[in-house]
Amino acid sequence: MSGIPANLEQLLAKQLTNIKQAQAAEERAGAVQQTRFLSSEMTALLTRQVGRELFSYYVYLGLYNWFADLGLDGLAGFMKKNADEELKHTEKVNAYLVDTNNRPALPAIEAPAPEYDSAVAVAQAALDHEISVTADWKNIHGLAVNDNDPTTMALALWFVTEQIEEEDKTMKLVQKLKLAGDGLALLQIDEMYKE
Repeated sequence: MSGIPANLEQLLAKQLTNIKQAQAAEERAGAVQQTRFLSSEMTALLTRQVGRELFSYYVYLGLYNWFADLGLDGLAGFMKKNADEELKHTEKVNAYLVDTNNRPALPAIEAPAPEYDSAVAVAQAALDHEISVTADWKNIHGLAVNDNDPTTMALALWFVTEQIEEEDKTMKLVQKLKLAGDGLALLQIDEMYKE
């Protein structure tokens, strides 16, 4: 991903390797007790975040459907690409919980809004959602700092950095759509988003 420092990804991978090595050492030493590397509060927040990231997938899939229904294939493709990325985020958080020996209890996912008044409203819904997800990751990072949990700090920092990119590209879409309105300029913007 552009703008995301590679060293964060490496730090996270190293920390997960250290956790797995510690687990293996405990098993070799005859340890019977299952070890949890996250506080119960952190486990709860990350489990909730699995649901939030999956809800993000639903949000973008719904926005994809809205644009596709209008024949705006470029904007629909933009939303579908974001949906696919959110699904990868869901898998990343879920895998982190599993890798740290914490089995998440998957939360129920609510349905996103099915209808919007305009293309601007669709893009604004995406932006508002991204802003709320950024706040979630900042809260997770704050708890990781309080828990002195460098692995989760690295994970949260990766996501906060990713969110900066997500908010930026979504804000730019909102601005373009506001300038375009619902006329011919909307079709030109749709063309800009075709790959």
